[in-house]
Amino acid sequence: MADEGEDSRACWPSFLEELDRDPERAFRGFYEFFMRAARARQPATLRHFPWDERQDLLHDLVLLFVERDFRKLKTYKDNGKPFIVWMYCVVNHHLIERLRDRSRDVARLANVRL
Repeated sequence: MADEGEDSRACWPSFLEELDRDPERAFRGFYEFFMRAARARQPATLRHFPWDERQDLLHDLVLLFVERDFRKLKTYKDNGKPFIVWMYCVVNHHLIERLRDRSRDVARLANVRL
């Protein structure tokens, strides 16, 4: 079993065991893990956003995982794929969707006639 302070490639971070038992501890553990991972290796998709929006996006991503009683975190299954790989996949999918939404908004604004 991996501890939050151990190598981020561990398959099963200990905060996952705390989701139901100690939600505050689980949140702190995940937040620290997520921010440490984001500092060590920024998600590639994040580079497509303006610099001044990136920190807000990281906090939004944390909320994505923990909202509604850790709904997203509870979907992780240890299938041999490290937790951090799964986490980065979720992050990238979410960021790609945000980029798509932004593109649609720009396209809609371009079609508005004054």
